[in-house]
Amino acid sequence: MFVQPTAPCGSLCDGSLLQPFQTIQQALNAINHLIHQNKVVLLPGTYSGPGNVHLVPPNSGILFTLYEIPSHIMAFSIQIGSLSLLN
Repeated sequence: MFVQPTAPCGSLCDGSLLQPFQTIQQALNAINHLIHQNKVVLLPGTYSGPGNVHLVPPNSGILFTLYEIPSHIMAFSIQIGSLSLLN
């Protein structure tokens, strides 16, 4: 599942690299309905506001990863419940 807050696909977003979801929560919701998918790839952007804060995690484990771009410095923090992840 790919996510990018500025994705232009609107309601056509499907979580693919070409049509990433616009919010992290959309990706988490989609993962709840899939059997073998537990990875969310965050594409470059600023994740804030509804759908990107106060997240509801899926029923199973999830792996967050960043889409790496050479020569870019990436900083992130993710908090779900009492779990916090910082780079």
